[in-house]
Amino acid sequence: MHLSAKHLGWRINWEIFRQYLRKRHDVTNAYYFVGYLDKYQALYNNLMNWGYIVMHKPVLILPSGKVKGNCDAEIVLHAMIEIGNYRRAVIVTGDGD
Repeated sequence: MHLSAKHLGWRINWEIFRQYLRKRHDVTNAYYFVGYLDKYQALYNNLMNWGYIVMHKPVLILPSGKVKGNCDAEIVLHAMIEIGNYRRAVIVTGDGD
């Protein structure tokens, strides 16, 4: 969602978004899948403080220098592993792909 919003010139307030998910959709567990980079540790800490369960994945650095987290498969796998623990899921994605 971050890169899609950025492309549109928007900025997401992740703390308010988490509150929205909890209040409007009764989301109890909100997972945030992200490629891990040391320089964003403060962001990961904030996300956890706001109520997200942060799931890290090592990033790939392409020959062009572009960094890829590529968490799509992990989101699907995690949803299937946890399928017995929820009645419905709200899946928000949008990494610009």
